[in-house]
Amino acid sequence: MSVGEKIQEIMTKRRISQNRLAKAAQISQSGLSSIISGASSPKENTLRAIAEALGVTVAELTGEDIEHPKPTDDEIKFALFGGDEAVTDEDFEDVKRYAAYVKARRKGM
Repeated sequence: MSVGEKIQEIMTKRRISQNRLAKAAQISQSGLSSIISGASSPKENTLRAIAEALGVTVAELTGEDIEHPKPTDDEIKFALFGGDEAVTDEDFEDVKRYAAYVKARRKGM
């Protein structure tokens, strides 16, 4: 999906007119129309302004899949148990099994 198509999709879902978005992003309506139609590509600052006006990230508009690093077991333990050194590997395995159970249950819904 192109940037213009993604902008149009978000505008349609949120019932935002081109005129309103253009004003919010402080760009011309004809410039926005040109981006949506694919006749022109937005400059980086214009793309940021449009994303901000729509309340989304630039990555969402461009379709970039930003990969987030997977947390380490120590980071997860710290987040769940507040850095308690007394957490056993068995406790942590119980948490991982429960998380897998919840994930499987959600897929079944």
